[in-house]
Amino acid sequence: MAKLVLISNPISIYDDVPGDRYNFPNRSYLSTMAKAVGDWVVLYSGSKSSSPGFYAIQKIEKIVPDPVNAERSYAIVTPGSLWTFEQNVPRARPNCGRIVATRKRQAAFNLAPHPAFLEWHRENVFKG
Repeated sequence: MAKLVLISNPISIYDDVPGDRYNFPNRSYLSTMAKAVGDWVVLYSGSKSSSPGFYAIQKIEKIVPDPVNAERSYAIVTPGSLWTFEQNVPRARPNCGRIVATRKRQAAFNLAPHPAFLEWHRENVFKG
């Protein structure tokens, strides 16, 4: 089991199709992504997006090699597993500290939700 946040960016070098597949470099992330197969991941829209923040969860179905670039793979998501939030959850809240780590590698992978994030999320996103 791995706790992952996948970052989508409208200006990306990767062949991502949010809600369908995520392209990533094998050297940095293949072993971590393999641990996420069958698990839920949090989707985050990066700062270059028109509405940055955590916006959904989705299940990873399998990892397949990138047929064009042998140094990359795809995380294929389970069809129909996308659960979008009613509103984007911000990356940080006043007096709660940083929710997403500052190092790029940690920001994309291997994060446990901050307790303040979970509390804010329960109060503001999943109402009643």
